[in-house]
Amino acid sequence: ASRSWPLTNWQRLADALLATGYSVAVVGKDVTSPWDNLEKKSPGLERCTDLTNRLSLDQTFFTIAKAGLFVTCQNGLSVLCGTTDTEVIVLDRSIEWSKYALYRHEDPHYRFTIVKGNCDIYCCDSEACPVYGEFRCIPGYDAVWACVAKKASSQVASQGTSQPH
Repeated sequence: ASRSWPLTNWQRLADALLATGYSVAVVGKDVTSPWDNLEKKSPGLERCTDLTNRLSLDQTFFTIAKAGLFVTCQNGLSVLCGTTDTEVIVLDRSIEWSKYALYRHEDPHYRFTIVKGNCDIYCCDSEACPVYGEFRCIPGYDAVWACVAKKASSQVASQGTSQPH
């Protein structure tokens, strides 16, 4: 159990993007968190380009910088995205407010959109939710898809083409 977005949601989002003609790549690294000793996996997704555990930091930066849209949970990759001009959607989790310095007030200097969960207890517990049992601090699939679909369609419109890229 973790507050990360479920793998089934990531696959569903990838499937929806692939069905509309977009290509999808997955980046990330498997690490053990020194803070909570949980193993953080970055599994690939079916029918997607799997770049997990294959890129250096520089290669990851350039991959993100060339992307039309990047969807991530709040983590190191979301911070790296802040150094690019790529449109980024961050899946918000109820964690200590100071960790969101980069996204505070959705600063217009960064192209971040935050999709928020529906929890207000900010327990910062990675093992189990002490109040609700299930993690409400992560957004549901429908909220994330609505944001992704809106950003993707606005990018196509701004490119002056009807075809995804």
